[in-house]
Amino acid sequence: IPETTRCLALNRAQVLVNMLASKGPDESWLHVPARSSENRTFVISANQVGQPGELRPRVGGGLILSPKGEVIAKASEVHEDIVYGTITPEEADDKSCGEQNDLFVDRRPDLYRLLSEETDTLPLLQDANNARGECRMVKVAAVQVDWKPDPAHALDRALEIAEDAASKGAKILVLPELFLFERASLSERLDAAVKESQDALDQFKKLAKAHSAYVTLNLVEKEGEKLYNSTFLVDENGEVCGKYRKTHLWGSEKKWAQAGDALPVFSTSYGTVGIMVGYEVLFPEVARVLTCMGASLILHPCTWELDDDPSLTVRIRSAENHIHVVSANRPDSPAKRGSMITTVHPFPSQPHWKVRYPGVEEAPPGVEFHILSDIDMNAPSQKTIAVHTDLIRNRYPELYAILSRPNPD
Repeated sequence: IPETTRCLALNRAQVLVNMLASKGPDESWLHVPARSSENRTFVISANQVGQPGELRPRVGGGLILSPKGEVIAKASEVHEDIVYGTITPEEADDKSCGEQNDLFVDRRPDLYRLLSEETDTLPLLQDANNARGECRMVKVAAVQVDWKPDPAHALDRALEIAEDAASKGAKILVLPELFLFERASLSERLDAAVKESQDALDQFKKLAKAHSAYVTLNLVEKEGEKLYNSTFLVDENGEVCGKYRKTHLWGSEKKWAQAGDALPVFSTSYGTVGIMVGYEVLFPEVARVLTCMGASLILHPCTWELDDDPSLTVRIRSAENHIHVVSANRPDSPAKRGSMITTVHPFPSQPHWKVRYPGVEEAPPGVEFHILSDIDMNAPSQKTIAVHTDLIRNRYPELYAILSRPNPD
């Protein structure tokens, strides 16, 4: 439950203490490091170990973690153990991320009010379409393409790779964050970028209609005198059926882009989808709001800025919300990892671990490529991952008011 640790960190906790009795190794390699990294706090977690008389013994692996999720000490996974570490709690007061961002200053509490509303009123639980039914399969694609000095060449190449994915049956395609543009020089050629964005949108509308597919495009949008980092969802008829303006801006974007003011979801022929862009994966509130709004799939045009983005953060967003995520990454991203499709399975599943551990397919890094995956859009409709364990109904929203309070000065 990401709200628990987030509320503690917002209340200025520097060290989070976690007492476990876990039989799943996902605590030590995923959940606990993610809570440390996303909140920039120290975490001390102690887990039970052994109990060989049980079918599934406790897995140990207690941790002491730094505010960046780095392991200071780790206990044995097979026998009783004590480990030690020296920490400086004040280091957890630094929430910076890169040179121009701060994970707490950049939060958008005005967009998170849904998280403190009564559980039974959430759109997710009001939507009859979210009742678990038969499998509703759709092939999705993460299209990994790079910018080119010649904008026309960049667009032609993106269309070529997307066309190949669509010809192989992909019905929902996601392209990377601002895939047509060199990020370092974008702020110097914004007028041209607006025109090139419109050209790309027009061309991809034709592709979407020709293949009866949905296409997700992250581009530069101008409205009046304001510019936005905007993601357009083009439907199977070649029309824009949704638009999301990025709400949590990365450092260089703050020079030119206006932040958006909503976290919407969109209906498609295959189910409800939400959109988050790049840096926003670091904010647990974003994916949580989209989930509570009823999304079964998050479309994620991105640039892997940090090594934790693909290896830790995307997986925890999928696992904690029991939701599919398609992350299309730029080949020139600072973190040298590929695009990812992260998928979940319905409860119950055999073997049981498939429910707890999202499946991951990853493209090779640094090259133009696409990956495809068949996903069940009904699998995320119920949030049960074990008996008496529901990721949404087990929340305590009456305790989460701090999530939507204005950021302190």
